[in-house]
Amino acid sequence: MNTLKHFTGALLATTAILLTGCTDDEPDFPILQDAVRANFAEGPSLPPEYYNLSFVEKTNSYELDGLYVAKMQFELHFPVSVNGTSQQLAKLRDKQTGRKVMVCGNPQGCISNFSKAEVMKLVGSFGQRHAIPKPWAAGDVFLVEGDYAFRKTEQGWVFVEAIQKGRSAKLIEEGRKS
Repeated sequence: MNTLKHFTGALLATTAILLTGCTDDEPDFPILQDAVRANFAEGPSLPPEYYNLSFVEKTNSYELDGLYVAKMQFELHFPVSVNGTSQQLAKLRDKQTGRKVMVCGNPQGCISNFSKAEVMKLVGSFGQRHAIPKPWAAGDVFLVEGDYAFRKTEQGWVFVEAIQKGRSAKLIEEGRKS
């Protein structure tokens, strides 16, 4: 009877260790979501009020050069058309000074004292960087798929980069023309 108790205890302990090891074989979904959000705010980017991300799923994963790569699929919603976004950004001014304000996703991606042409360039590069196939209309929703690479460290999973090759987007809901 004692042997059975020891065997059962050892079996439970071994199972717990194995299950604990399995849970850290890939990043948790919130880490994947944070990486996608960080990628959208990186470099010259639109302020977040000009687009919304809705997460759909991780569709696949694979290993590449020692990195864990997650293929993520998400919806990108545009509440304002590409022209409307450009016009609104070009008109932004500080309410107290009347000066044009900086537009950025983060401090490294800011532009200030910009012309409408510079804003159009920013908006265009945002669309190109995220594989948006056309100038968007207000209400357009694109299904975007991209690969995001992670490295496992002693502190946990760390986002390394978004892999541009293979990124795609397709219009799944058409908004109104403006």
